[in-house]
Amino acid sequence: MSFLGSTSRDHAMYIVHMDLSIMSQAFASYHGWFVATLDSIAPVTGLVYVYNNALHGFITRLSPLQLEWLKKSHGFMSCHAIYS
Repeated sequence: MSFLGSTSRDHAMYIVHMDLSIMSQAFASYHGWFVATLDSIAPVTGLVYVYNNALHGFITRLSPLQLEWLKKSHGFMSCHAIYS
């Protein structure tokens, strides 16, 4: 399946760090906030893994365009590509 004309070959895996202090109280958990953030930019993506000890964030697969949108999301801190 593709999103906005991209193919799975265009996607890479990223570790995404989020600022948990920015999370709205409307969310019962950080996991729900992460899912809602991804759904707003990439409804076909999804979480691969969620972190909540030394850092708060997740691993996901994104296209370059989806990554640019994520970088503009409320609470985004940084990301690191891990492999494509």
